Amino acid sequence: MNNKKIHQKLLETLAKRGIVGTIKRCGLFTRDFLRWYLDASFDRRHSVDSSKKMSLSELKIDSTHLSEATWYEPVPTLCFRQIMQELLIDFEKYFFIDFGSGKGRALFLAADYPFARVIGIEFSPELHAVALQNITIYRNPRQKCHNIESICTDAVDYQLPPVKSVLFFYSPFKAPVFVKVVDNIIRSLKEYPRSIYIVFIGLIPESIQVLKNFNLSYREIKLGPDYVRLEKKVGLILHSGITED
Repeated sequence: MNNKKIHQKLLETLAKRGIVGTIKRCGLFTRDFLRWYLDASFDRRHSVDSSKKMSLSELKIDSTHLSEATWYEPVPTLCFRQIMQELLIDFEKYFFIDFGSGKGRALFLAADYPFARVIGIEFSPELHAVALQNITIYRNPRQKCHNIESICTDAVDYQLPPVKSVLFFYSPFKAPVFVKVVDNIIRSLKEYPRSIYIVFIGLIPESIQVLKNFNLSYREIKLGPDYVRLEKKVGLILHSGITED
């Protein structure tokens, strides 16, 4: 935004909110800018584009489940690493699958662990295209998994591979879609009994309840504050009950 536009916007805000309201508004803008600047440090370090919150109205998405999806927002790195520390597994034996992977932030964070494969499921062609570009660029000395891919498909239509997996959800959709995805997971487990972990980070009460109603044991993980949104998100880990080989 150039100086002329900033000046015009300031005058409009003064006319609408007065001096006190404008000062408060500027304070909120500064706070939000600093939050996202901190979050974007991941992008600056790795030369990728995974930051910035985006509403789905900014994207062209052809899906019957569009109204049940949430906005795009990268998972906070701190929350992700906190909950991953709670997974006491042999990573090399597991796929990591992120439902609603967006531009790929969680994929790159997961690649710090020696997963056999890291897969993103994203129904927005635009976000998927950014993720593909990011995958070609991303490099990190800490990276232990280099087998990363993004698949452009609706989460409800995705067929789970019959392997041990960590299924990751960062509040990607609302309860009606979650129920369908959970049904697919149950169907896959019945056909191919195996160790599957479901890892969830978020705040949507209905989605949390869907997972808690899932006939699997679960642990609630205490997460630190999300420095971008200043929220304490809920962390859940569920397990299929199949023991490790």
